Amino acid sequence: TFVALDEAGKPKPVPPLVPESPGEKLRFQEAVARRAQRLALADERRRLAETHAEPNHGAPNHGEQAEQGEP
Repeated sequence: TFVALDEAGKPKPVPPLVPESPGEKLRFQEAVARRAQRLALADERRRLAETHAEPNHGAPNHGEQAEQGEP
C-alpha cells in the first residue's frame, strides 16, 4: 500500500485514477468486475463457514455412533 505524503510528511489525499484510453477503460472495468466477484466469493465462503459451524440440529454424529458400536 502506498500513501501520498505532504511536505510535512503527513498523509494527504490522492486524486482518483481516471482511465482515459479505451484500453485503460477496459482494464478498469475488468478490475471492477474482478473485485465484485472476489467480494461475492468471500461472502459466500463466510456464509458457508457459518452454516457449517452451526450444530447438527439433531442429525446423528457418526463419531458417537461408532463409539456406541453402531455402524
